[in-house]
Amino acid sequence: LDILIGLYGEKFHEVAATYSNLALNNIGLKKYDQATEQLKKAIDIHRGYHGESHPSTILLYVNLAMAYHSLGHYKEEYQALEKAAFAYEVARLSV
Repeated sequence: LDILIGLYGEKFHEVAATYSNLALNNIGLKKYDQATEQLKKAIDIHRGYHGESHPSTILLYVNLAMAYHSLGHYKEEYQALEKAAFAYEVARLSV
């Protein structure tokens, strides 16, 4: 991750993919706090490249909701799922 950031900067799409992969590993390791931070970074980068209603961005919101659920942060889980549902609806209606 540090090498990618050093080469391309923080807002590079491969950096987002790496954050996402690290987050999924941390979810598997039950390190949900770290996973939520990594997913938020991945979402921020993905939105910049692909927009809010891209399938990858929507999936990141769902993964973020899963991490929040595991932490017992149900309000944040609901908010992440709302964003995913809204983005999905925007994508569906634009086809």
